[in-house]
Amino acid sequence: KAVLLLQADANKEAANLLHQAVSLPDGADSRFHLHLAVAQHRLGDLSAATSSWRRAAELGLNQAFLTEYERRWIADLESEVAEESPVEQQQTVSHE
Repeated sequence: KAVLLLQADANKEAANLLHQAVSLPDGADSRFHLHLAVAQHRLGDLSAATSSWRRAAELGLNQAFLTEYERRWIADLESEVAEESPVEQQQTVSHE
């Protein structure tokens, strides 16, 4: 549901839902943290977006299967909040 909210630019609602998701016992999916970073970035909270982006990297985002829209979101984040891409390896693999 959060992805649909992000696609509809309902960023505040997506962020609220994703905050709940990442606090659940099974909320350690790197993509949840990526999606949260996207919502936070769009809401102008670059500090929180950077933190969520880093957490996504720690959880292995570079090994996750990523959709085309997730790769586009990553490109947006990289230009604003990322010091280095946690998915650089994944993008290389995806283009083979």
